Amino acid sequence: MRLLVGEGVGLEELSRAVFLELYRGLNDQIAEEQARWQQADQDLATELGRPFEPITIEPIAPRNWHLGIRETLVEAPVDWYPNVAVMAYEASDAGEDMQFDQVDWYRDAVFIEIMTKGEDEILVNRRTQRTADAAVKVLRRNRTLDGMCAPIPTRPRVVIGDIFPRRAEAGAGTTWWWQGARIDYQIDKPAA
Repeated sequence: MRLLVGEGVGLEELSRAVFLELYRGLNDQIAEEQARWQQADQDLATELGRPFEPITIEPIAPRNWHLGIRETLVEAPVDWYPNVAVMAYEASDAGEDMQFDQVDWYRDAVFIEIMTKGEDEILVNRRTQRTADAAVKVLRRNRTLDGMCAPIPTRPRVVIGDIFPRRAEAGAGTTWWWQGARIDYQIDKPAA
């Protein structure tokens, strides 16, 4: 991704770069995570003496990707899940260790919010954790976002939230569950 010419902090450019990297690779990585976990899930069911029930990780539909925050997603209908939102929201001085020649470097805070759904609490929790792992793995493959930034840290802050019940139809209908994950990065990049 090419930076736009200017002397700004470049938060929107960074948001777009992270967003597009995830958009292009997350669903493929989700499929890999599902395959990777299948045998482990089967082994756990055997160990516990329970029937094996495969855990499917839902891919993110194109309309459920959001560049920027969408507070309304918490109250969204079931077909808006799973979803992903990406936003760079703070730029600060990257510090003396990143000051080279005449280039100003910023340390930008970027979040990725992922929300998943499921028919029960166990399913939604596994989907949330595995989708968050998939997102981290996608960003590890192109850590400089094609040269836009210094290498993205490989250990972001990841928080898996509480699980909440919802009804399919505004307080009526089938109950389903949703859970969110937030992945926070501090990314160093030159001024836009």
